[in-house]
Amino acid sequence: MRSWDRAPPEILLRCFESLGTLSTRIARVTQQRYPSLIACSLVCRSWLPCAQSVLLYCVVPRETEYTAVSWASVKQLVSVLADGSERGAALAREVKVLKLQLGVDMHHCGSEEQHADLESLALLVHACQNLQSLYLTQSALTPPTNIFDARQLSLIRTQSSITHLELICDSNPPAIMHQCLNSWPSLTTLRIVAWSLPAPPRHLPPSCSLRELTAETYGEPSGLILSAARCLESLTCTLNALRVIEHVSETLRSLTVDCTFPLRASTKEMDTALGILSRCSALERVTFRGGCPDDALEALPPTVTHLRILCSVDATRLANFIDSRPTLTHVDVQMICLRVRDDLARLHRVCRSQHIQLGRVHE
Repeated sequence: MRSWDRAPPEILLRCFESLGTLSTRIARVTQQRYPSLIACSLVCRSWLPCAQSVLLYCVVPRETEYTAVSWASVKQLVSVLADGSERGAALAREVKVLKLQLGVDMHHCGSEEQHADLESLALLVHACQNLQSLYLTQSALTPPTNIFDARQLSLIRTQSSITHLELICDSNPPAIMHQCLNSWPSLTTLRIVAWSLPAPPRHLPPSCSLRELTAETYGEPSGLILSAARCLESLTCTLNALRVIEHVSETLRSLTVDCTFPLRASTKEMDTALGILSRCSALERVTFRGGCPDDALEALPPTVTHLRILCSVDATRLANFIDSRPTLTHVDVQMICLRVRDDLARLHRVCRSQHIQLGRVHE
């Protein structure tokens, strides 16, 4: 290739991966996950245009959703982006996405090996002033290492461009989640995967205003909605937490209900939640994932125009619902159950009469 500075990032990444693990002291890690990042960081000062693209591919792992950049690579990354040089700063300005593993990775490392610590995270966030999305997988963070100290807080508070934060936890979210919500007013999107979701402390209210919240937890995100998401427009929550939409019934435009979690709510609580759902005056898009509870379709407000059902749904039930909602414009389903052969024909007739093209999704 004649001009390396115009090479596609994927080709450059493969070139670095073919080099293998370099024989440097920092690369002597038993479970070295990304040797290409070591190679990239060693040449980025002299090969800046290409290294920018390669580095972005290395920072966002491609193997599995869980795997993250290793400890040695994180240290090397910090030394490149936060070394105070002009070229390091130029490279840091190109970083838009970071995905890091916090704490000890029990899947790939020994008991004494870890990935990124909070010091490295603070330095990287401070260095990458154009960072837009931060993905953190947290494992085995224990006090006092589960909270930013005063100096680290002053570093992350210089960041003003982050709009998306994702935190996947092995149990409950660490205290850094509330610190991030309080430090980054630019945050508009949050995805949290954890056992429960405690409300932010009253003495430290979030300074951000979330527009999109994905809470894949057993606990309800009501405290978070009341403190950081009063104007929420998009919500993903479990069926058990559906009643939290009461706090955003006038602003919510998109709702995804995750029915894969075991149902703990009583019949009375579910009836209350569905009654609240019917009063969401701005709701336009609804998705049911892993199930579609009884009366849930019928409880949808007439403002809904887009419906996705990522599970099996009875053809007669779906046809009756579509027939009663002339405002619907898009309907996608994963699987249709038939009791008699004519059910499917009636469903298609109803869709044609409403000018709806019935879509099929595979998830």
